[in-house]
Amino acid sequence: MGDNDLQKLKERHDRLQSLYLSLRAELDEIAKDEKELEKHINEVIDKQKMSKILNYIKNIKE
Repeated sequence: MGDNDLQKLKERHDRLQSLYLSLRAELDEIAKDEKELEKHINEVIDKQKMSKILNYIKNIKE
């Protein structure tokens, strides 16, 4: 391999590494957003459960 071939391989490696790091950062962001969404969904479910319990208690009192 000549110096030119090695330089091209190094440039390609650098581009691939940069792309990998960008994709990794994007995946980390997606995972973070997914956890936030899951937290919000669980809060909504908890509120719905609490509402059902309160309605049940209200109906028992009536």
